[in-house]
Amino acid sequence: MANAPVPNIKRANGILELARNQLAAGVATQIDVTRAEAQLAIAEQSRLQQITTLVSGDLVLKRLLDVA
Repeated sequence: MANAPVPNIKRANGILELARNQLAAGVATQIDVTRAEAQLAIAEQSRLQQITTLVSGDLVLKRLLDVA
């Protein structure tokens, strides 16, 4: 579960790089780069949310089992 969003982050990074290259070549606009940056931020946020959920679930389980 914790590794699921990594491909999304890699893809978003690739799209951002492409948008920046296209902007430099004059075939894209700054809004294209901004959209790609937003998609990367969303992918990173999703990754952090999944890690938080995983850790939280682990802590709940440990508390229920009286391990922690």
